[in-house]
Amino acid sequence: VTESVTSLCPRGLCQQDTASLGGERELIRDASRVWWQRVWPGATPTDPVAGFVEQQGNPDADDDEEWDFFADFKLNQPARVQTFTAGITGAEPALHYLHLLLPHVPLRHLPDGRVYDHPEPDFAKAPDEATSDQWEDDGWLVDLAYQRHLMQVAYTDALVGSIIADLKAAGVWDEALVIVTSDHGMAFSPGGAIRGLAGQDLTTDELAEIAWVPLFVKEPGQRDGAVSDANVLTIDIVPTILDVLGLDAPWALDGQSVVTPRNSTEKPFWPVQVEAFGVATLEPVDLTQRVSFADVVARGPARLLGPGGTSEERLWSVGPARDLVGTPVGSPPAGTTLVPVDPGLAGAGTVTWGFSADLSPGDWVALVVDGEVVTTGAAFAKGDRTGWAVLVPGDPSGPRAPELWRIER
Repeated sequence: VTESVTSLCPRGLCQQDTASLGGERELIRDASRVWWQRVWPGATPTDPVAGFVEQQGNPDADDDEEWDFFADFKLNQPARVQTFTAGITGAEPALHYLHLLLPHVPLRHLPDGRVYDHPEPDFAKAPDEATSDQWEDDGWLVDLAYQRHLMQVAYTDALVGSIIADLKAAGVWDEALVIVTSDHGMAFSPGGAIRGLAGQDLTTDELAEIAWVPLFVKEPGQRDGAVSDANVLTIDIVPTILDVLGLDAPWALDGQSVVTPRNSTEKPFWPVQVEAFGVATLEPVDLTQRVSFADVVARGPARLLGPGGTSEERLWSVGPARDLVGTPVGSPPAGTTLVPVDPGLAGAGTVTWGFSADLSPGDWVALVVDGEVVTTGAAFAKGDRTGWAVLVPGDPSGPRAPELWRIER
């Protein structure tokens, strides 16, 4: 069992080392940080659970003060995956469980796993100190966050692929029961809820993206895949494991195996509200009356990503004037004028941004490096200033002195 935040597996069963569980000092320090952000009126509006993701760094460091969270967090995501798969030998029947906080916030991974610097707090989030669970009204900022999310989803997908490859290399893939799922989604509607943590009255669009999650089940000996439209709930996962492996449960179960799906169309979703000292479960919402999976598909990445090109190219091709990317700044297409402006650069890298007095909210901008447009974006209002932000392809260190041009069409 490899858990990121929780320690749910009994020590006697999992034979975990004390070091892998973290110490009381780390637990108290983490709890204090969350409590401080909840009760102190001047606290920075950051997500108190966003830090519960493995920190990149030196796992051999001796100084505990170099680490902000549990001792187990000295492992980064690839190392955690490798530790997990290294323990799978197939010598005897066993349950192997891996919990990764991915593609969970903070959004900081590129598809190849590299970590990039990003504004903190994320300027796409509304400055709500109570929840940190609301997007700004600006559509471009939300699209930028969605793009970064998809980058992290691609990285997560690569990690899942590496697990499958390791299982095949160990000779256990064919006979294994493999299940991959998530506990919640993430919504991307300007001005809307992000994860529904504040007890908001979620719209249909927000419900579609938060409530529906992936569930992949690979049975032992299965060769061909299939897609099922049966009504399946996350409480059906444990009954499915028991059913497929021919085991009996020593207690009553609320769910049922997906092998024999339920006839009922009832699909409850339980919203939550994060409070100062816990999470409150609210009244369930019947998804069958509010949203269908078709709504999830309609609001998928196809809305954001441009047509054509490789998956990698499409992930980077997000912007209001993507047709300009790759064109010389001195010879824009007919009907387009590019005007140089002072970028007021605040950060240069994968996320490059600034605050410019030469821009107004809603202006389209082009980032130019070596005389060529590398990406486009838009300006937005942030307090009494006008900001701009784009995602720049290439090395995470990014262009250190980019030029900014306003796009006029």
